[in-house]
Amino acid sequence: MVGRTPDDIFNCTELVRLDLASNSFRGILNPRIGMLTKLRKLLLQQNYLFCSIPPEVGNLTKLQKLRLGTNKFSGKIPSEISKLPVLQGLNFPAKKFLRRCNPFSVLHLQQNRLTGSIPDAISKLRMLNELKLHNNQLNGSIPGGIKNLQNLMLVDISHNKLTGSLHGSLVASMKSLQIYLNLSNNMLEGSVPTTRQTTFVSGCRLLTKIENPLTNTYVNGLCPLTKPSTYRPSTKPWFAESESEGESGCS
Repeated sequence: MVGRTPDDIFNCTELVRLDLASNSFRGILNPRIGMLTKLRKLLLQQNYLFCSIPPEVGNLTKLQKLRLGTNKFSGKIPSEISKLPVLQGLNFPAKKFLRRCNPFSVLHLQQNRLTGSIPDAISKLRMLNELKLHNNQLNGSIPGGIKNLQNLMLVDISHNKLTGSLHGSLVASMKSLQIYLNLSNNMLEGSVPTTRQTTFVSGCRLLTKIENPLTNTYVNGLCPLTKPSTYRPSTKPWFAESESEGESGCS
């Protein structure tokens, strides 16, 4: 499908899943998206959406999956994303939560043109399982609060402009990392601790990514990985770089 997302969608206030992925929709993500308060899944990846991500996504209080990757979004990651209570795990006793809905929660904003730093507010998303921010223009340091995300299984923040030191304790506490960790192609520096007491190293042994996740950084040391991976993130842009229709109106 091509063109702009139809405005009538925002009148469907009972929607639980909105999947418009892998189309050719163009334009901004209408702030009226915040009216669809029963959404559990918002899947808009692989389109031509541009300008900023509206802060109204913070109104989607039942959202489990937010996939906006491979578009042309620019600007900063809105801190309002941290208000999503299901991703935070608020007011959901564990057993009841697992019975009632799929607990696998993702935040995918990769392959856009996002700038600024990774907001500290992301550390409030305690139920988050996947965090993909790769192939943007994010700068600054990795927020220390990321160590509070105890349910993360996959982290890819590669191909940005992140700086600062990689402290072993920062990633050490993310004991659930089992699928993928990629910090490559940034400007990080420091050393990977190698002592047996360091959970960063023992946790890395569970990862299924076989390549060195620290490639093209200023970090010394290796993360010992032993299992082959079937997961390979795409680095090919979904859109042609020359396309800029309508983007000049972004504020």
